[in-house]
Amino acid sequence: MQLILSTPYINVYLHEEFNILYSEWSEAAKKMAKVEFKEHIVNFVAKVKEHGVRGFLTNSQKGHITMDLEIQEWHDSEIAPLYVEYGLEKIGFVLPEKDFFASISLQQTFDEAQAQQLRTKFFGNLDDALAWIKQ
Repeated sequence: MQLILSTPYINVYLHEEFNILYSEWSEAAKKMAKVEFKEHIVNFVAKVKEHGVRGFLTNSQKGHITMDLEIQEWHDSEIAPLYVEYGLEKIGFVLPEKDFFASISLQQTFDEAQAQQLRTKFFGNLDDALAWIKQ
């Protein structure tokens, strides 16, 4: 895997063998400001487009911002349509281990109208997520 984006909040890798992006959020991501989170997502989407991947796997076990309704709606209107346009086939998330609210907010974000067009799955551990994304 090749590191293609690194910040104090997230590392994003290109996994060429599976044609996906793999990202890991850090514990610091739990305390991100909404504007920082949106900037990170916009940068992530640019990497999806740049590398033409078929999907991505996001590991949020260490932490993830709890996305409020405003972020969820922004994601659905601005980001999910880009994922559809760029032809993503699979999106997988390993949910935060100790943050119920962040986990629920992730699931709710991909339950919005536009995001329902995407094949998204949530996991409790990385091994199951990797097995699914490889298929």
